[in-house]
Amino acid sequence: TRTAYLIFQFLNWLPSAKPAVDRLESDLENHVHVVRLEVGSADGRTLMNRYNGGLVPMFILFDDHGKENWRKEGGVPSSETIISLDQ
Repeated sequence: TRTAYLIFQFLNWLPSAKPAVDRLESDLENHVHVVRLEVGSADGRTLMNRYNGGLVPMFILFDDHGKENWRKEGGVPSSETIISLDQ
């Protein structure tokens, strides 16, 4: 089972992060599910509040039971980091 991996980002405020996130999503295609949420949307605000989000982009890795396993805020992680955490 692949792990859910949530991505929160302000596309309007961080256009420079988009190419890196696109590349990360492509690299992780066979390892984790990637879900992008705009933090300015209703769902994005709800999840940012629920998980005490701070800096964007914010990446949270969840296991297949919905438990948070890892988080990175304010930067784009490497695909190698995510793949190693999903083992």
